[in-house]
Amino acid sequence: MIGKHLPHLDVILRRYGIQYLVYFSDWLFTLFAKLIPVQLMDVFLDCFLKEGWTFFYKVCLSFFKALDQEI
Repeated sequence: MIGKHLPHLDVILRRYGIQYLVYFSDWLFTLFAKLIPVQLMDVFLDCFLKEGWTFFYKVCLSFFKALDQEI
């Protein structure tokens, strides 16, 4: 998914031999606790329950896109 939507980031991760599973599982479990304000957590959960994993992956890609220029 990252290779398709964020090819620049994918190249960097591959160059350094960083596999997605190394960072993604920890990041996934702490992402929303650290990045989404508590006041918005109920909105996030409502959207997740309505749209499912598609919504979740869109949010993840949005965070990666926002950070892509900093990497």
